[in-house]
Amino acid sequence: MKKLILTAVAAGTLVLSSGAFAMDSDLEKKLVAVCKAVKSDSNLNLHTTLKETRLRADSVVEGLMCNGEDVITFAKLNGANNTADLLLKRSGNSGKIVVIEDLAKN
Repeated sequence: MKKLILTAVAAGTLVLSSGAFAMDSDLEKKLVAVCKAVKSDSNLNLHTTLKETRLRADSVVEGLMCNGEDVITFAKLNGANNTADLLLKRSGNSGKIVVIEDLAKN
């Protein structure tokens, strides 16, 4: 299995160390497990992994990146539509698209 390259951008999960970001190895293992569960396309596997890692779906959707993609895009690119839909429903987003416009620019 290809190694998942993972970037987590969530408040409180990164530690600032001498000008660079460092991540706790236990936290990294948990986030990799979530990425693997998302890719598995098994809602039960994802639910169990989220429960074991004590992470919430909304924080995963907002802050987790798997292989350089946000978690929903990562799931869709890997054909894991079931887990993508579950994450969208549990995050409260339900597939809504948010557009941010700079009104002062106009």
